[in-house]
Amino acid sequence: MIKQLAVYAISFILLTFIGYNVHAKILANTLNSLPFSLYQAYVFHTVFSLLLCIGLLLLSKKRKYTDQLGFLYLVSVGLKIILFCVVFNEPIFGEKALTKSESVNLLIPMFLFLILEAIVIIKLLNKLTPIKNDK
Repeated sequence: MIKQLAVYAISFILLTFIGYNVHAKILANTLNSLPFSLYQAYVFHTVFSLLLCIGLLLLSKKRKYTDQLGFLYLVSVGLKIILFCVVFNEPIFGEKALTKSESVNLLIPMFLFLILEAIVIIKLLNKLTPIKNDK
C-alpha cells in the first residue's frame, strides 16, 4: 500500500510540474495574462486529487466500502467542482466575466487531473473486482 501511495504522489506531483510549466510557457508565448493564479489552480487540483485517491485507496481496504467506491468517486467529483468554485469564487463569479480563453485556461488543470484521477480509480476498482469466467 505504501508503494501505491508513493506512485500516486509522484504521479500527481509530476503532472502538476509538467502541466503547470507547459501551460505557463504557452501562456507566456501568447502574452495572455489571467485574472487568477494558474499555479494555485494546479496546486488545488493536486492536493484535492491526491487526497481523494488516497482516501479511496484506504476505503478500498475496508470490505464494507468496496462496493460503494465508484459512487463515492462520483460524489467527490461534484464536491471538487463545488469546492473549486468556492476557492476561486472571485475570478469565476466576480464582476468582470471571464473570457472564453480565460475559462478554458481555468478548466485545463481540472480536466488533466480528472483524467489522472479516473485512471487511478479504474485501476483501483479493477483490482477489487474479480473477473468472472462464464462458461
